[in-house]
Amino acid sequence: MPGRDPIVTRILWLRGREARNANAHSRYIYIHGTPEERNIGRPASYGCVRMKSRDVIQLYGIVGWGAKVTIVNEPLEAVVPTVAPSTAVADAIRQ
Repeated sequence: MPGRDPIVTRILWLRGREARNANAHSRYIYIHGTPEERNIGRPASYGCVRMKSRDVIQLYGIVGWGAKVTIVNEPLEAVVPTVAPSTAVADAIRQ
């Protein structure tokens, strides 16, 4: 639908750890997959963090309920060295 940010694969709800983001949960701000991966890195959302589906599936498998999440602008493998490269995870999911 035009003007909507479709959510696919997984959703991670955010509560906000800083005062300016404390109302993220009630504003429906998520980390989620998107079918429009070509727009990742450009403003195209209503405040959500949009990720490639393979990356959000991988992230969802790492974090648990109540986990403290820090949002960074780096590949997941660069920030969490124990994570397998995304292509390996994507290959495993396809099998």
